[in-house]
Amino acid sequence: MQSNSNSTSAQTDASTTPHVSIVTPAYNEGAHIRECAESILSQSYTRWDWTVVDNVSTDDTYEAISSIAAGHERIRVVRNDRFLKNTENHNQAFRQVSPKAGYCKLVAADDVLRPDCIRRLVEVAKAHPRVAIVGSLAHENGKVRFEGIPPSRVRMSGVEICRAHFLGGPYVFGVPTSVLYRADIVRSRHSFYNERNIHADTEVCYEFLRDADFGFVHEELSDLRVRPGSETSYSQRLGTYRYGRLVVLLKYGRHYLTETEWASLVEDEIRLYRRFLGKNRLRKWGPEFWDYHLPRLEELGFPVTRGEVYRSSFDFVRDVIRQRLGRNNVE
Repeated sequence: MQSNSNSTSAQTDASTTPHVSIVTPAYNEGAHIRECAESILSQSYTRWDWTVVDNVSTDDTYEAISSIAAGHERIRVVRNDRFLKNTENHNQAFRQVSPKAGYCKLVAADDVLRPDCIRRLVEVAKAHPRVAIVGSLAHENGKVRFEGIPPSRVRMSGVEICRAHFLGGPYVFGVPTSVLYRADIVRSRHSFYNERNIHADTEVCYEFLRDADFGFVHEELSDLRVRPGSETSYSQRLGTYRYGRLVVLLKYGRHYLTETEWASLVEDEIRLYRRFLGKNRLRKWGPEFWDYHLPRLEELGFPVTRGEVYRSSFDFVRDVIRQRLGRNNVE
């Protein structure tokens, strides 16, 4: 009799407490992977599995996480047979999502989850079945990140939140460590992230929120690191956000904006992009900067010549001088 009761209880728990697949792409994270693992093992939510995809690390990442996994049957380590680019390795990690998972949580190997992170994200997702992605506040370098949604709102239509961001609203989509994905959208294709776009995590929000809702937890649920050599550091150094914003505007803008709004924003983005290039020419960036931006703009159908970059530099300097003269006149 007792056995039947336990069986029924287990079945109820499985149906009401969705399974979460946690995935972590890792490369040379020996200095951080143990702290990341400790934060996952300390989660108040217990129905999860964790797969770490080691990208042929040359430090002790693989040995460190393998040692931890040996004592926990829910932790699995996969080692690539060749080195993959960063976004490729993210996709390799997403392919490890368990067939039984209702949700997927990517955690960067150098980030840390707070104890109630997964539980709070799942609570919002479960309460609102139309939610495909749940975001949250995060802590980074002493600051709270991804604020902007009124605290009273935990769910909003994807169309509303994406349109608001296109029109100048705050960025609330977070980073992979701060969000939870519904597992079916991750499984919907072989490569979840667009491997040409370093900001592919933002791109999937615009793609999958066209017909779904966005959820949000108004709590700091993760601690993020930005360190030299990381993808975030690379992105900040080269200003890749310009390309990322233009990509999503061209691919998805018409779904969220009127034709007039969309055309105007595209024109503004190209103008700002050229100004950005002109400004950075004055900083004497090397080939890495130009090899990132110029070929990508040409692929999108907006080639920029060196002459246009020079003119943009001149326009930038002229505008700065005018602004300073204007301030001096006021003073």
